[in-house]
Order: sequence, then C-alpha cells, then structure tokens
Amino acid sequence: MNSVLPISALLSDLGLRSPEAQAQGRALLEVHGLTRPGKKNLALGKVERARTLLTGELRRVCGNADCDRLAVARWPQKVRVLVEPASCDICGGSSQQRAARLLAEALHQASVTRLLLLGGTPQQHTTLRNLLAGDPLELRLIDGSTRAHSAGEAAQQLAWAQLLVVWASTPLHHKVSVAYTGQAPAGLPVITVARRGVESLCRGIAEQVGRREQG
Repeated sequence: MNSVLPISALLSDLGLRSPEAQAQGRALLEVHGLTRPGKKNLALGKVERARTLLTGELRRVCGNADCDRLAVARWPQKVRVLVEPASCDICGGSSQQRAARLLAEALHQASVTRLLLLGGTPQQHTTLRNLLAGDPLELRLIDGSTRAHSAGEAAQQLAWAQLLVVWASTPLHHKVSVAYTGQAPAGLPVITVARRGVESLCRGIAEQVGRREQG
C-alpha cells in the first residue's frame, strides 16, 4: 500500500490540472509548509490538511464572467485559480446551476428570502429546489395546472411571500393565477417571466430583481 500520494494527482483531483493551476496549488502548499520545492509526493497523513487548505484558500472558477463575479462576491478573500468547468465552485459545469446561483445572489441583495412561484410543472419545481438546495431561500411553488385555489388559500400564501413570480410560459390556468394576482398586497413585488425552462426562469427573475434594486 502506498504511503504517499503524488502532489500532481491531489491537485488534479481538485480541478487544478493546467500547468498554471498546478503551480498555484504547489506554491500554496509550500508556503504553508506541507511540501517543499522539488518534492513530487505528499505523505498520506498530510493529504486531508492539504485538501482543506487548497479548498479554503482558492476560489476555483471556470472563467465565465458570471461565475467570476459570483465567486468574488462570495469569497473575496480567496485567491482566484482557473479550473475546468466541472470543478468550478459556482457552476460545476452546469449552466443551470450558474443561473440558480445568479438568482440566489440577486434575491440575497434584495433581502428576499421567501419566494412564491406561480406556474411550472412538478418536475421543474423539483429541479429548481435541487438547484437552490443549501441557499437560505424558502420556496413555495404552485402547479398552475391543478385546481383553482380559494381566495383564502391564496391570501395565506401571499401574506407569507416577499416576492411573487408569475411563470407565464408554463401551464398556468387563469383560474389559478387570478386567485393570486387579483389580490396581491400593494407592497408585494410581482414580476412576470415569459421564458421557458428552469435556467431561463432563474435568469429572468435575477434580471428583473436586479433592475428593481438599481431603480
């Protein structure tokens, strides 16, 4: 059984595969005394410390402008290192995930923690919840193809919400939407997104929330 791990393998496992990224990773390990110039291997007893150091000190991004901006906002103290998309701390190689992060950041900047969404299918709702898992955002998602909600049911949901989003490009019966839009409180922001797909929904909400904040 090997008692050492190649440093290059450790760095590659964390997404630091290019010569530049490997050099950045090695330099960090050397500065913190976990290796020294010329050494190729790391004792297994140091591997977890090295992983913790690298993930804690490096801001791994794929080079996408949105990922760069979100990463700086989230980890301003970390050092940027360019990695392959699958290892990006923001998107993980998924444009859907990137869009969800943009949405979460826009809502955070607007101090919105409770989102009520009208429209979308159960499958889309599950996808959205999974993408936003781990973010301090509460979601209530209304299937627009089901029975109409009573005025009382809708009023309870509206009283809870900080933002009402109408997803207009999905199955959304008028009898369902009107129960909400027809009695939305005066102080509750209401936005409509006429785009298909979860990624487009996230970007559409983020863009409109951002414009509201700037205006």
